[in-house]
Amino acid sequence: MAKYPGEIYVPRERENRNGVVYDPLKKTVWFKEDADDIENEIIALETELGTNPKGAKTDVKTRLDDVDTAIGEKTTLAAVKADADVADAIAKKHSQNTDTALGSGAVAADHGEAATDQIVNVCYGTGDPPAAATTTEGTLFVKYTA
Repeated sequence: MAKYPGEIYVPRERENRNGVVYDPLKKTVWFKEDADDIENEIIALETELGTNPKGAKTDVKTRLDDVDTAIGEKTTLAAVKADADVADAIAKKHSQNTDTALGSGAVAADHGEAATDQIVNVCYGTGDPPAAATTTEGTLFVKYTA
């Protein structure tokens, strides 16, 4: 009876019969090494997955599908906007003169697909660009090098 997924398979020791020498060219003889190769593959799979890889789910596929769905939900724009740091960055306005043909104080908001013209925020500096979570989507960073 299989012990997996509760525990990783540990095979019993075997030996070829006295005088039998492993010869991979002999296609009609089953050697200890043949069984060892299969067991090593099984142990590698079980070790890679760990014990109880399905968790509380019906099977491993269902668990992985649920994880993929959860990751997808966390990376939606709504989830990003819910992040306090991002929400704070989106709400802030620049103190520099932002007068444009669009009017005073024009600041780009997050946007998805560029189906229409968009304005973008541009920031610059001599160091590293700001972290993505602190700028609106579509912000451009220009690095000044003298």
